[in-house]
This record gives sequence, structure tokens and C-alpha cells, in this order.
Amino acid sequence: MSAEWTITGLTYDREKAERTLDNNNRQASCSVLFSAQCASFNYFMASEVNLSMEGPLIWEKSPRSFIDVEEKEAPEGRNERSIVASALSGLEVLRLLNTEAYVRLSRMEIADNKEDQLRYLEKFGLIKKSGSAYELPLFSAYLLARNLSDFNQLAKKRVRIVSYGGNDNLSPAICDIEFKEGIVEAFPSVFKEVVRLISRHEKIDSGSGRRLIEFSIPQAVIREVLSNAFAHQDLSSEEDGIVIEIFKNRVEITNSGKPVLDQLHFLDGAPTIKNKRVFTEMKNLGLVDGQGYGWRKIVKELESRSLPAPEIKIRKNSITVTIWFEKPLKLLSLDQRNWTVYLHTVLRYLLNEPANNASLRQRLNLPESKSSTVSKLFRQAAEGGLVKPFDQHSSNKTKKYLPAWSQASSRIPVKTKDYDKLKLEEEKTNNSQNSLSNKAFIGQEDDQLIQKARQRLKELGI
Repeated sequence: MSAEWTITGLTYDREKAERTLDNNNRQASCSVLFSAQCASFNYFMASEVNLSMEGPLIWEKSPRSFIDVEEKEAPEGRNERSIVASALSGLEVLRLLNTEAYVRLSRMEIADNKEDQLRYLEKFGLIKKSGSAYELPLFSAYLLARNLSDFNQLAKKRVRIVSYGGNDNLSPAICDIEFKEGIVEAFPSVFKEVVRLISRHEKIDSGSGRRLIEFSIPQAVIREVLSNAFAHQDLSSEEDGIVIEIFKNRVEITNSGKPVLDQLHFLDGAPTIKNKRVFTEMKNLGLVDGQGYGWRKIVKELESRSLPAPEIKIRKNSITVTIWFEKPLKLLSLDQRNWTVYLHTVLRYLLNEPANNASLRQRLNLPESKSSTVSKLFRQAAEGGLVKPFDQHSSNKTKKYLPAWSQASSRIPVKTKDYDKLKLEEEKTNNSQNSLSNKAFIGQEDDQLIQKARQRLKELGI
């Protein structure tokens, strides 16, 4: 059983340990140990992590498991920090890695000096010095490789774009392109190619009368889906890299590995990163935003154009995201309709604006005459366990909905006209059934006053 151990009263070589050091508490989280190793751990740590002792060792067993999912589960030599090339000269490093593209994207002013470029890469951990030679980590090769085929572990991780003349992959392929470069060179090239290949149409601007070109899919959506595919690629698998298939009515983007979040929580889940170093470098280079709002942007952009909700298919070793150009509501399956309602409800919930009939009609670009159709869509999504009413007592047209997983209760008494009327009738019924029960709330002195008042009214003949 693996556990996390804390060692206090010592310092260590941070570069070799590769663990975060808290300079205030001087505590280090060390590699996984078993109880049988504790007796010899003193020697083990000194030899493997190069600790320099500054005081007595104090062992504390943490109740938390030591978690490093990528490094523990990945096959040996296939996590993002594993070494994919070693004993390299400086010239060999520069031949394998596209340092020019990296420097350009990072906007660093570095002279065209090979030694300066190597020092720059070493400073940021993209290469490692081993004696007089260099080593390349897997993440660095995936980011900067001039040709991924130069590295056995990354040979299949090239990006492929296939454009078809029809709506299925049995249609003749118009073009079939492969990108062999690492992320810094491939990402902008792939983005431009996808934008070039998707269909577009002219739109007349109502304000100026100018003709505008509108893409079938917003470019912001393409960028976000692509950046997710690159950043969350499963580097531990030997499966193919990113495959982009462009059809007449949709785009499908497939990458290896399973998502790190449940697809129901792509919009609201906390940012979870599969390849930390890859993601960090992509963020520094401006290829991802790094705020964890990518899926919110995707859904919001598609809703603003009344385009179908993105579909997510998770298979055994891959995930496929499908973005449709256009698809009428009547052609959507029940699952697709429920998914559309769910994503709309989650997005509104995150904006503190519960979804309702009017908001979903606007999202689907439907007239007010279709209110009953929209109410049916909400009801079906609720029956499917994806959403729930915020107020059970309001009318279908004004009823608000929340994601089924939200903490807000569907029994919250929203003060609508219908609710007040129903509540009043309920109280009248309870009072009629328990007419004597109100007596208990009347004090003895009050009861005597009431009796005297009644007697007085009787004497006066009233």
C-alpha cells in the first residue's frame, strides 16, 4: 500500500528530487515507499535523491495517498518527463528541436547564437545537462521536435487532417495531410489548415451593407478544441496522435486517451491537467489560455450562432469531439436534444442565470409559438436525469431549471403568483381540518376577553 511520507529537518537537491520544496516549513514529499523499506530508507534517500542532512529525521505518515497519476500509471519511459534522447551534443539538440519557433512564440530576444539558445532551453528545463552532453525529456520533444519520427516514443503522435467530399468517411478524400512537427510548429499550421478547409458562406452586415465571410464553425471553437487535443494527448500510449476529419456537415477531432474529467463536468469542473509541463509551455507560448474555461467558450460560441451542441464520444482509448455546421432540431436524437438542454442549463447556471423557456428558445432560435416544444425538451432532459426544476410550482413557461448535480434544491419556495395561491389554499385546507388546533395558541386570559366580548354583543342585540 503506497503512502505519502513527510521528512522534516533536512534539505535536498531540488533538481534531482523533482519535488516541490516548501522553504518555510522545509518539508519534502518523497517517492512512494513500502513499510518494509523504512528501516533502510536513510541509505536509499541519500543515494537516490542526494539529501544533505541538517538535523534528525522525523518520519510522519500522511493520511493522504501519494498521487502522481501520470508517472505511476504510465509505462516506464513514457511519462512526459522520461528521457527520449541522451548523450547529445549541442548541435544535435538544435538539429532535433525547433528552437527558432519556440523563441519566436515566447517573444524572447535572443541573438542567433547557438550557445545562448542552449542555455535558454536548459534554464527552463527543456533540456538537461548530463556531464558535457544533453538529454531530452519527452515533453520537450513533443513540443519542439522538427520531426516527431526522430523519437520512437512519438513517431505515431503526428497530426493528420483528412477532408472528405461527403458526410461520411466512405466518401472520396479531397485531401489528406500529415504534420510531423511538434506542437510549437504544428499547432498554428493545423489551425490554419482546418480553417481553410471548413465551409463558409457570405453574410451581409445589416449596419454597413458590407459582405462578410462567416465560417461554418467559429474560429474560437476550432482553436479551443484543438488546444485541448494537443494539451491532453495521452503520451503514455502508443496510439495514433490527433486525427481531424472534415466532412460536409461537421468536423470530428479525435485524440488518444480518456479525458481527465467526467464529460458532464467539462464546463464546471476544476482545471485538471494530464501533461503538466506540456500545458505550462503551451500557456507560456499563448497556445492555451490556461484558465480552465475552454469548454465554456466552446459552448457559448456555438450558442451565440444557434449551432448544435458539441458531441463527445469516449471510446476505450480515445475521445472524439464533433462540431456540427448546422443540424435542425427535428434531426437531433433524444440523447442529442437532452445534451443540448443540459449544456445550456450548465452554462446559464455558471452565469448565475437559471435556464428557462425563453433562454432555450433564444439558444435554439425558435419563435415564442414553440414554447410548448421547448417545455417538452426541458421535461425530457429532466426525465433523463440531466436537469431539474428550480421551482416545481411555476408554469412551464416561467419555470427555471438547474443542472441535476447542483446543490440548489428544486423545492426552494420561489414567490410566484401560482405558488402563493397554492400555498394559501393549502393553509385553508389545513385550518379546516384542524379547526380546534388553533385554540392551543390562545392564552387563557385572551379566551376570557373573547367570551366577555361575545356576551356584551349579545346583550346589545348585535
